[in-house]
Amino acid sequence: MLLQTNPAFACAIIDAPESKYATRSIRDHPSLHLRTAVLIMENLPTKLEFSQNLQTTFHLDHGGREAIPLKLIELQERSADPGYEQFSLLFHGPNGLVLPQQTYQMKHEQIGEFDLFLVPLANDRNGFYYEAVFNQVMQLEGTG
Repeated sequence: MLLQTNPAFACAIIDAPESKYATRSIRDHPSLHLRTAVLIMENLPTKLEFSQNLQTTFHLDHGGREAIPLKLIELQERSADPGYEQFSLLFHGPNGLVLPQQTYQMKHEQIGEFDLFLVPLANDRNGFYYEAVFNQVMQLEGTG
């Protein structure tokens, strides 16, 4: 079921294993016991803003002394019901620190500050990968 929101909101629908951390894509593990979290977030950057900032670094505030750099490496469009726009973002972060799935404050030089719900997906020798999923009502031209 899709959650209806106004265009200023985005809905993140996330499937995540019951464990505290997910180190592999849940799409590869259909037998895991999953739960769904639906989170409404306001004033997120647009798909266009994210696409214009691929391969750039975002800074994640995790309550520690220094922000964690996350590089936006992919924007993937997903199929959507009419009137909705769905896409996902894939970020790459450093080794040595696995961030649990939750909402983080993100900062970007061009985009500014915003909150984003991230889910850890996988890791390799170069670091960890995190995903944000968007499902939002499309704005029609000429509407506010």
